[in-house]
Amino acid sequence: MEGGGSMLARIYADIRWFLGQIGEQFVENGLLNSAAALTYTTLFAVVPLMTVGYVILSVLPAFSGVSEQIQNFVFDNFVPESSALIQDTLNDFASQARGLTLAGVAFLIITAFLMLVTMEQAFNRIWQVTQPRRGLPRFLVYWGVLTCGPPLLAAGLLISSYLISLPLVSDIDAFGLRETLLGFVPVLFSVAGFTILYYAMPNCHVPFRHALVGGVLTMLLFEGAKWVFAEVVSNSSMALIYGTFAAVPLFLTWIYLVWALILASAIFVRTLALERGETESDGEPLLVKAARVLNLLYQAHMRGEAVTDAQITKVVNLTREERRVVFGVLEQMNLLSHTDQKEHALGRNLKSVTLWDLYQRLPGGLEPDLIVTTDDLGRLCVPLKDFVDFGADHLSKSLDELFAGPAGDPA
Repeated sequence: MEGGGSMLARIYADIRWFLGQIGEQFVENGLLNSAAALTYTTLFAVVPLMTVGYVILSVLPAFSGVSEQIQNFVFDNFVPESSALIQDTLNDFASQARGLTLAGVAFLIITAFLMLVTMEQAFNRIWQVTQPRRGLPRFLVYWGVLTCGPPLLAAGLLISSYLISLPLVSDIDAFGLRETLLGFVPVLFSVAGFTILYYAMPNCHVPFRHALVGGVLTMLLFEGAKWVFAEVVSNSSMALIYGTFAAVPLFLTWIYLVWALILASAIFVRTLALERGETESDGEPLLVKAARVLNLLYQAHMRGEAVTDAQITKVVNLTREERRVVFGVLEQMNLLSHTDQKEHALGRNLKSVTLWDLYQRLPGGLEPDLIVTTDDLGRLCVPLKDFVDFGADHLSKSLDELFAGPAGDPA
């Protein structure tokens, strides 16, 4: 019984820690403000996104005439009731936008890209990524979101229409199950869309299983929020106050709620990858932790390899705040770069970089009692202890000299 009690206590402690981390990160990252910013940019990007969708589908003969079906599908399944006015208005805007000049179309595409930039910034903040995508990789991700979404949605609708026409599905309809089965189509789209969002948008490696769990969680929250929102709206006096304009504040409120749920689930996905040690500092100086990270990058560089987040976590005990500070300093000094595979690599030669250079840029000091924990770095211990005892001259050795040879190998 005592073993079972201790297990329950550990489970309770883990759940409490996990939920505490989610709440703490939600406040630290200011996600309500991020949701508001995304709501604002979404409002301006809805028409451009619809226009881009129209244009893409119009050049694909197989999807001719599917645009209206997609509209009805989205508004029926992903937006609460009372959205007919918003749908008609957006449709009018998008129809007019199709007659714009080349400069006008470019402006609409830029507006849609700005929404994706804001989204990427919010996700990178959650995953503590200080270096966003640049150049071609960023363009390809954004363009993929804009160009692949409408055809995939259209393909899903065509598949649904095809399934309805099958004799087997017609037989199922005799038992009243067809509508139930087809009702899972928007659910699957939601899970797939949210999973891709969590997996691809942050500029770092996200385990696919974590993204999938986040996609399922977001879908459940999304469906629950849609039902609650529809119930609240149907029992509110909003229509009496705003009249025909009631759809506008309701639509904005719904977009804000959706973004808040998406960002909260993103924190959930991020927390799945955290270890408890990543939130509890061991007191080791930041200079030592930065040296550990650089040593890991240096040894991998000598083997012609890159380093994953998991490898860094295994060797260096960094809290979220310590990781933000250390990675930020290393990136400012061009000592840390990121590959297209979302791994980490050494940014430049370490022969011209000394411990003193790192010490000047990192906050905190050097406690003599804590330097004993650096035995795995071998040659680093001596100059650190000499620095504490005798002064800055003993930090003049280059990092390349300190890490070279078996003494610096973390393995």
